[in-house]
Amino acid sequence: MSVAIIAQGGAVLGYLVRNLKDAKAKELCIPSFISVLFGITEPALFGVNLRYRYPLIGGCIGGAVGGLIVYFTDLAALGFGTTVVPGIALADPANNGYFNYIIAHVAALAAGFLFALLLSTAFGRKKAVVSAADGSVTEELDAFASGKYVGIEKVNDPTFSQKVLGDGIAIIPADGKIYAPADVAVEMVMDTKHAVGLRTKGGNGLLIHVGIDTVNLQGKYFDAHVREGQELKKGDCILTFDKEQIEKAGYDTTTSLILTEPAEGYSLHKEPERDVRTGDKLAVISR
Repeated sequence: MSVAIIAQGGAVLGYLVRNLKDAKAKELCIPSFISVLFGITEPALFGVNLRYRYPLIGGCIGGAVGGLIVYFTDLAALGFGTTVVPGIALADPANNGYFNYIIAHVAALAAGFLFALLLSTAFGRKKAVVSAADGSVTEELDAFASGKYVGIEKVNDPTFSQKVLGDGIAIIPADGKIYAPADVAVEMVMDTKHAVGLRTKGGNGLLIHVGIDTVNLQGKYFDAHVREGQELKKGDCILTFDKEQIEKAGYDTTTSLILTEPAEGYSLHKEPERDVRTGDKLAVISR
């Protein structure tokens, strides 16, 4: 898992090198890579790699390279909890474990970087699909959960509150059910089941992320009810989670919806904060 994380960081650097003249790319990639060094993958995955597609592929290849080194060197861990830079403390020192840990991570990072850079010559950013006949489309986003609707700026996570991944909205949920905010296609379901990537009919990319730092639960207390490639209607159940158990474990369950990849010229126009029920109108994506 740790080599897969650092490989995605390498892919971020590959994308950055390809776009060095883009100030926005620097603003996004540098903090995302720093987060990866401490085992936090979400800014890299959702902010860069999933958004631009080819870095994700490069990162997966890099993770496979690192995984092969882990396998052939019999690298083992003494426990679970930290990864990447802090994770070296958990490496089994037997059979040059610390050295092999460093080699595996450097190789995964380098491979992720190299393959993302190579793939960038063949693939560009996927263009948003605009389905309206006149070239414009307005999409309504409904409440994806019941609870207290708040601005993304109030979420207790700088990745979301500072809009690193894009503008968005959030709900402090009253229960453990998350529904589709619009007619969408499922593009990605995290292995940990706490986050999903969606694509609207108008081509806008969305991320629904349940809780703060809940990736650390490794899927415990979460159940995903969708799969990648599945078409959903507004109001279909996406995932469920045990709200009480997650909060007992010390995690904030505030759920964010981020407009990670708006169609060109589009932005999020939000309703006032208030208590909401599933299906209430929260925002509109429009020019």
